[in-house]
Amino acid sequence: AILTTFPRINGTFTFSAATTTNVAEVRVAANAILSVLPTNATAALIVRTNGLFHASSTSGVGFTMSTQSGSATSGGTFEYIALNPS
Repeated sequence: AILTTFPRINGTFTFSAATTTNVAEVRVAANAILSVLPTNATAALIVRTNGLFHASSTSGVGFTMSTQSGSATSGGTFEYIALNPS
């Protein structure tokens, strides 16, 4: 019953050599809430030194992650869980 209310939306992505990375995830809504976790040392460094944040989501397309510092980074791998509020 809980999966009907909160469908499981999760996956992984690798940050590209840019200041933003677009993640294709057709199940997210525009108002999706994301929890993103680093899965390697490079990803942890990106979060700590570059200020990784969820920039936007587009229903049926995916979401964008960006760095606050504006620094191009690459190689960080992340897991995510998304929740679409009703």
